[in-house]
Amino acid sequence: MLHFYRLSDKSFEYCFNIETTGQLSRQELEILKWLLAETFEPGNFRSCTFLEVYDPGNAAEIVELGPRLNFETAYSSNAVSICKNCGLSKVTRLERSRRHLINYVPGCKDIPSYRQEFIRAGHDRMTECVYTEPLDSFETGGVPEEVYEIKVLQEGAAALQEINARLGLGFDAWDISFYYNLFSNYFKRNPTSVECYQLSQANSEHSRHWFFKGRM
Repeated sequence: MLHFYRLSDKSFEYCFNIETTGQLSRQELEILKWLLAETFEPGNFRSCTFLEVYDPGNAAEIVELGPRLNFETAYSSNAVSICKNCGLSKVTRLERSRRHLINYVPGCKDIPSYRQEFIRAGHDRMTECVYTEPLDSFETGGVPEEVYEIKVLQEGAAALQEINARLGLGFDAWDISFYYNLFSNYFKRNPTSVECYQLSQANSEHSRHWFFKGRM
């Protein structure tokens, strides 16, 4: 994995974490650097961190916040698309994290609490996390849950009610009745856990614009 850093001010920098399928040539590296560097401040871009230069010692530490590793962000999708259009076909993922230099007040007696408050206020815990060390891979080691059948044919609508409560799918009574009839009488098979989750997402009020169309 490649890392490049772009300084914003003396206590904040961006880190670009780049996954590739192979080593980039010198020309490819130059193109990548040109894409990532600030046009009018090329001196604030390099392959090692800037913040250590300003680290005053024990009274400060670096906190890095970035996207969760188990899904690719829209930022990465756009960045990879741009890279491919510029001939960088080896780039497969490009995520940007934020590195903050925290300067503690001299004599601060509760640094852990101050640090946690800074982290809490500085990131979206739904989509981001703390990087405790520089990334060397986007792999998380997580193992996806096995796909399994929801026993609608054997247990009736109660099977849908159970998975709805357990996974928080948001099905209402109409949804339960509709999907029970769909799978038991039309498809004549059990739905899978993945299908139920997808139905939940596709039928959410966020996507289901017809649900509130008459109220506008």
